[in-house]
Formats: sequence, structure tokens, C-alpha cells
Amino acid sequence: MHYSTYFLIITTVFVLLFATSSSSFINSPSVYAKYTLSYNDAQSTNIYINIEFEINEDIQLHLNGTQTFIMPRSVPSGYALEFYDSYVDNLTAKSSVGSLITVKKDSTSGPRWTLECASNETLSTISYSINLTKHEQGILSGYDA
Repeated sequence: MHYSTYFLIITTVFVLLFATSSSSFINSPSVYAKYTLSYNDAQSTNIYINIEFEINEDIQLHLNGTQTFIMPRSVPSGYALEFYDSYVDNLTAKSSVGSLITVKKDSTSGPRWTLECASNETLSTISYSINLTKHEQGILSGYDA
């Protein structure tokens, strides 16, 4: 993997404000989200991020109704402002029954997407891809990538 890919992966961990656990045990009561990062092969220029939310009555995430997905614009302990959201492609969301949820990018060019769940739908998955070639050409500093 490219050096900047590691920073992108670290940044991805902080994608959602309400996903706060990094435990590797998915059955643990403290796990709110499971992140999966994948790519087709070693030469692939795209990585795919899938975030699955654990449906657990003991965890009160309130994933019904309209939700907001926010892509950070800085890395942890970083001071530079980077428009990471401009590298996000094909953002989709699904409900717990597998139906697609309407996704709309913020009209003010902010790093936000609105996920329009119905009040009776529960958000279960957010997926998107990042083109690493485009990312590496746009952010030249290794620290900010």
C-alpha cells in the first residue's frame, strides 16, 4: 500500500461522529461500527470502505430517520485543512432490511452528506470508494494525506 493510504485509513476511522469504538470483537457490547477496507489487487487505484452498524437493542445509536455523514477535513493532531470529501466517490447507504437510502451531498460544498432514512428505517451500512491516484495527486504532503 502507498504511504498516504495509511493516513487515509486512519482518517476513515474518524468518519462518523457516533462510531467511537475500535475493538476487534464485533460481539462486544462496546462496538458500534465495523469498518471494512478493501481493494481489488495490489495495483488497484481504488479502495472501498464499508461501515456496518451493529443492530443491538442495548446500544442507543438512534439510527432511524435522517442522519448526517461527515468526512473530516484534517487528520488527528493535524492542523492543515484538506478537502478529503472531494475524494469520496459512490457513497451509498442501506437500511437494516437492505433497501437503498437516499443520499444527498451538502449543497454548500461542506464535508457532509444527508442520509434520508424514513422514520421506520434503520441505517445499517454506509459504503464509499476513494480513488488513490486522484487523492495522491491532490494532496502532496505525506503527513496530510
